[in-house]
Amino acid sequence: MKNRYDCIIAGFGTAGAVAAIAAGRKGASVLVLERGTCPGGTHTAGGIGYYYIQKPLGLMAELDEKCRRLAEETGWTTHLCEPKKHIIEQEAAKAGVEIRYEAVISACHVENGLIRRIHWTDPAGEHCAEAACFIDATGDAQLCELAGARLASGRPSDGQFQPFTNSMLLTKNRNMEIRNFDAGRIDQYREPEYSQTMLETTLVHLCDDFSSRRGLIAPSELPGVREGKYLLPENPYTLEEFFRTHGACEEPIFHAYTNIDTHANDIALESDLFGEWMINCSMWGFNLGFPVPRRVLSASGAGVKNLLAAGRHLAVDHDLGHALRMNALMGALGEVAGTIAALAAQTNVLPDDVPYADFADTLPLAPETMKENGRIRNADPETIREELDSDHPGVAQWSARETIPAETLVRWMNEAPEGSRLRRHAALALALKRNSAGIGELCKMVRERDPYTPSNSRKYNHRRGYAALFSLGLLAEPETLPLFRDVLLSDEPENAYEYQTHAIAALIKLGSRHAELRTEIAEILRKRAEDPGWKIESRLKGTESDFKRMDPVFRVRIAAVLKSWGEEHRIAEAMAEMKLDAYERFLKERWA
Repeated sequence: MKNRYDCIIAGFGTAGAVAAIAAGRKGASVLVLERGTCPGGTHTAGGIGYYYIQKPLGLMAELDEKCRRLAEETGWTTHLCEPKKHIIEQEAAKAGVEIRYEAVISACHVENGLIRRIHWTDPAGEHCAEAACFIDATGDAQLCELAGARLASGRPSDGQFQPFTNSMLLTKNRNMEIRNFDAGRIDQYREPEYSQTMLETTLVHLCDDFSSRRGLIAPSELPGVREGKYLLPENPYTLEEFFRTHGACEEPIFHAYTNIDTHANDIALESDLFGEWMINCSMWGFNLGFPVPRRVLSASGAGVKNLLAAGRHLAVDHDLGHALRMNALMGALGEVAGTIAALAAQTNVLPDDVPYADFADTLPLAPETMKENGRIRNADPETIREELDSDHPGVAQWSARETIPAETLVRWMNEAPEGSRLRRHAALALALKRNSAGIGELCKMVRERDPYTPSNSRKYNHRRGYAALFSLGLLAEPETLPLFRDVLLSDEPENAYEYQTHAIAALIKLGSRHAELRTEIAEILRKRAEDPGWKIESRLKGTESDFKRMDPVFRVRIAAVLKSWGEEHRIAEAMAEMKLDAYERFLKERWA
């Protein structure tokens, strides 16, 4: 082993493996430090050997083709994670990459914003090495954090990460398959809660009779963690920027094609912008082309000039992170990061100073996906009016948000018959513009628990009643407080989870905007949060019958808000009587 390299990569997962091969093929000397015992990360050890919507391009597509050939030769037909490990190691060896497994990074030495050397421990002892350029491909920003880069953590409302998934090994027709189940929240940065939560959530899916559930064998080696900390430069790439610029950006390195794919059950606690798209417009399954600008890889804006981030910890916000975390994108990020690192080392410049033209011709761009974005900004008033009066009003509501004057929407709403689609969808569109003219119509939808469900999206369209409740929360008008109270304290069983959680979020927004109402709102929130008998549940994605109790998350959120308002509460005492998992116990101790 040498003591200096052109590039040192922390992590040999989905992005790190491709980065190492790309850099090695460019002639760079490369060292990879991987804490596990195999390459590929969640794409192999995590059992997620497939792709969601978008197929891989560039180097990752090449590796996949070689993997398919090997699978045909060896008899693997459905579960390609094992042959992919072999292909990655084979191609890395050909590229001259040095790999150290079971390597835990312990420290790095930084001078004047540059990482000079990195320290790690492996079964052979303690080591250190220098490099011109470093790539953090850990997914959890481990090297970024050790180097002192500025980081963001989770969603703005409460700092929580997306739920993680347990991938379970199954047998079917003498072949091995993978099925992944959402398993709730986890914080991979906290031990022992991390390990304990994994154990507790895995047991939900394991069963006593292994002949059931299609031949369930065991969980995969690695949990499918969807989110961790992000790089935080002065200008992270945000979902708001994407919508504002209509997908235009400088120096794109890839075009991701996917939906804004959240696995959050407590969606009421996500950002307003996220809710506008997901709840008001019911656009969960609407696919978009997301250009990924070069700057998301760079840690220089976060304080470390010779460090690149290849993984889900790239410089984006939580909202955009729902979309920019998929396997195909991780491979593309790895390829670009490895290419830039090699060029930087070979020309003795910092990664940000490598001219875009020097590598642009080799990028796996896929710009054709961008054409989808034009569908969400219709400027023709008559078309928008027609679609607002249809069973698929989501695009029209979103287009009206940007292109239709509020007075036009008010006229359309008032001219339409009571209870009509046009009248109600125009009210929802007005809320997106923060216009209160449709507040009466929105209140009607909530009181009626309007069950109408649009067909905007291929999946997970939201009922108009609680879309209206969310929209009233956006407006945060004092006159709606009694309605929010009645919804939260109602014992109506149908869709109680959706209505009660959106009522909580709406009350919090109302109190945040109107300080004079906080004492009254706090009393309403305490009636639920301090009641040990209050229980709301939601089914986790991928499960067949398992429901996750969700009131602990909302109790904790209420406790944090009341504390910030200076309002006393006894929420911790109420939660003391509840059965909580390890992560929920951590949240309770921290906030309640």
